Amino acid sequence: MNIIKIKADNIYMFRSPTSRPNIAYSVVEYAENKFGRGDISAVCKLVKQKLEEYTTPAKIIIYSGSIVTTQE
Repeated sequence: MNIIKIKADNIYMFRSPTSRPNIAYSVVEYAENKFGRGDISAVCKLVKQKLEEYTTPAKIIIYSGSIVTTQE
């Protein structure tokens, strides 16, 4: 699980539908760059794609492991 930097052996993944039809959750895999990152560019690319797909007044919420990476 590159996204949250934990070993796959330590994961219990579950999904259940939300009761709100206008909310969707997803997990996106990405390739790391030469600096061992790639998460920031992957998120930026996904946000751009989703904003084109869902125009104003669409909102996107991004969760991250730290304030710094969220601001990046």
